[in-house]
This record gives sequence, structure tokens and C-alpha cells, in this order.
Amino acid sequence: MNNKPVPQINVDEVMKKIREELSRRKAEALRTDAAKIRKTRIWMLVKWLQQNLKKFPFYRLLYGVALRFKKFIPEQKEYLLLEDFLKYDDEAFITHAYAHILKRTPDDEGFNLYVSRLTTHTFNKIQILGALRYSNEGRGKGVVVKGLFPRYLVNTIYRVPVLGYMVRLVTAVVQLPRIVRNVEQYGAYTARMVKQFDENITHLDTRLSDKADVHSLNKVRDDLTARLETKAEAVTVEPSVLNPLYVAFENRFRGTREDIKERLKVYLPYVEMIKHGRDAVTLLDAGCGRGEWLELMKEQGNTARGVDCNRLMVQQCTDQGFSAIEADAVEYLKKQAPGSLDIITGFHIVEHLPFKTVLDLFDTCLRALKPGGMIIVETPNPENLIVGACNFYTDPTHLHPLPPDTLQFLAEQRGFANIELLRLHTMREPGHPAGKSADNDIVQRMNMEQDYALIGYK
Repeated sequence: MNNKPVPQINVDEVMKKIREELSRRKAEALRTDAAKIRKTRIWMLVKWLQQNLKKFPFYRLLYGVALRFKKFIPEQKEYLLLEDFLKYDDEAFITHAYAHILKRTPDDEGFNLYVSRLTTHTFNKIQILGALRYSNEGRGKGVVVKGLFPRYLVNTIYRVPVLGYMVRLVTAVVQLPRIVRNVEQYGAYTARMVKQFDENITHLDTRLSDKADVHSLNKVRDDLTARLETKAEAVTVEPSVLNPLYVAFENRFRGTREDIKERLKVYLPYVEMIKHGRDAVTLLDAGCGRGEWLELMKEQGNTARGVDCNRLMVQQCTDQGFSAIEADAVEYLKKQAPGSLDIITGFHIVEHLPFKTVLDLFDTCLRALKPGGMIIVETPNPENLIVGACNFYTDPTHLHPLPPDTLQFLAEQRGFANIELLRLHTMREPGHPAGKSADNDIVQRMNMEQDYALIGYK
């Protein structure tokens, strides 16, 4: 019988080494696949001379002499081009910047910080590359990125009060001829496109007139419209049936009051910013539901009232001592005095509205807000594949998802400024690893934030 002791294996230590090796290989793969590492011309010239002199008999003698003057021979230097990084966007840009400049995968804190600054336009790509390259870690790696330093220096100066403005002004004047030339070229291109468009429209009109009877098409359209309206009337659900059904739906799928209040606390710093030393602010919650946000505002000492078209939801709010009114949110906002509200919120309401009503909501909010007032709109995030393809449609009253960039564009077009997109509630279900542990873009898209909020100002 063999009594030889079995060595103990430290599983944690083994797993740690495996993770480190995977991280190293991933970073190495990124450096190999992305940017092309280039050698300086003087080094390439030295290597060319060396290769061509090898065929001569005196090469060994010459090589021995050259070794005595080794310190005068240029050292091998490698560099990257700035354009190698600028072709990437968002998360891919940050990942490749870390891989090539710091030669490692990004840590979660740094990754989230730079992605946030990039997507909110607090930093541009040049500033992020400069921050990584000229950090203590970046200086230690010594990676050369041609073209980065002067542009990083200019971007840094731009952020200096007064001096940055003057430098921007001088830069704009210097670039004015090029800007004018580009505008002229764009004008000529636009004229060609308009001409081509007119020709296509004329050709299309000719084909339609040859192949279709407009009067018959109009008749078919009117008939279809009438039939659709009849179908819509047949499936109309009375509020007396729909209201309790939706209350039960919310109670099952929305989450507990405590969960919702905890999630909504992320907006408290924004409310405090609008208060700016005042005792309270006037706030309207459009689609107040069960009143979790009204309760949170009351606890903070703010004057808040809610509006909802569901009578049972409104009754729940008033029974708890909150101010709530049964009404259509857009129609109610139209009746408010211009500039009478500090903050208007709408949590998971816009996905229930037709497109035109979303525009009306933004317009009426802008009218009712005081100068400097704030709007907060939270909605499901279709960038998350599970939300966009499945979870969004769990609620049968949802019409269509609104991507973050689309909602930001609509808010800007209706007059809101300084818009911020706040992505919230990362997917953390079993079987869905969160954050940067995902190995590919599809898995990341399945685990990213499930909701987002648009925060804008009048």
C-alpha cells in the first residue's frame, strides 16, 4: 500500500494564475489584431544595410568594427499611429487603448470611468489616449503614439479658462479657409444629390402613372382604413377591466415598493442640484403609478404631485397621503401655467406612448418647466438584447422600444439642453456573468444595463 502523502493543491491560487494568463493572452491578442506596430525609418535603414552587406567577404570585419561603435548605432524603436486607435468607438476604443498603451486589459473602474466620459462627451478620444499614455503607468510602458502629443496638448489647453478660448479662436481662424472649402464642396455635393433625387422622383412618377390607377389606390386605402378602425373598436378594453388588470400586472412584474424606491434613489443628487439651497422644489411625476417616487420626494421634504390615467393607481397614492390626480399626463401639463414647475419626471411612460404623443410630452414639459428646470425620463434599454428582444414585450401595453440615441435626439430637437444618458440596472441573473467578464460582444449586450434615463434641462 502506497502511503506517500498527496500534495495539497490550492485551488484559489491555481484559478488566480489561470485568470492572469487568460488576461495576458487576451491583451496580447488585442495588440496583435488591432494596431500595426511600426519601426522607425532609421532602424529599417540600418537593417537593410546589414542584410545587403552580408554577401560581401569583408562583412565580418565590418561587423566587428561596428560593435566597437555600438553606442552610435540607432536603437530599435517601435511606434503606433494615432489613426490606429481613432477607428474604434466606445467600449472597443477603451479596450484597444489599454491593450496597446498600457499592454493589459482594462480594470473595471477605469473601463467604466472612461466609457462614461466618452459617451457623455466629457472627454474625447484624444484626451483619453493622452490620459493613459502620460499616466505614470503609461510613461513606464513607453509606447510611442505618433501624432498624439501635439493634439493632446492642444486639447488640454482648450480646457484652460480664457486661454483655452483664445486658442480655440486662433485655431478656428487658421482653419477657416479649409472649413470654407469643405462647405463649398459639401454644397456642390448636396446640389448633385438634390438633382439626382429630383430625377429619381420624376422617373418614379412616370412609372406609377403608367402602372397604377391613383383613384383605385385611394379607394383601396380608404377601405382598409375603415376596416382597421372597425377592428380597433371591436378590441377596445373598458377601463373598468384594464385598470385592475394592470395594477395586478405591476404588482407581479414591477417589483416591491422597497426595490423601486431603492432604484429611484439614484436621481436624488440631481434633485438636490436643482434645489440649490432651497427648502423644496415643485415636482410633477407623470405616470406616477403606485407612488414610490412621490413617497421618496415626500421623505426628502419636496412638494410633489402625481398624475396617472389609472384610477386605481391614483387611489393607492391618495390613500397613502400623496397628492395624485387622475388625468392624461399630456393634457394635464397643457393646463399648467408656463414656467411653474422645477422638475418633471416620467418613469417607464414613454414606451407606452405613440410617437406624436412622445413629442407632445416633451413640448408640454418644456413649456411647464421653469428656466433651468429638469426633466427625467426612464425607459427600458433596447441596447440589452434580452430587453430589446424579450423582456420589453412582457408588458402588453408597451408599443415600441426607444434606443437611447433616438430619445436624446428627440429631446434635443424639442428644445432640451445639456442632455445626459444614465444607463441603469445591469443584468445579473444566474447564468449571465456581469460586466467585463463577458468574452464577446453578444454576451456583453445580453448583460448590459436593462434601463436608461434621459436627463435634460430647459
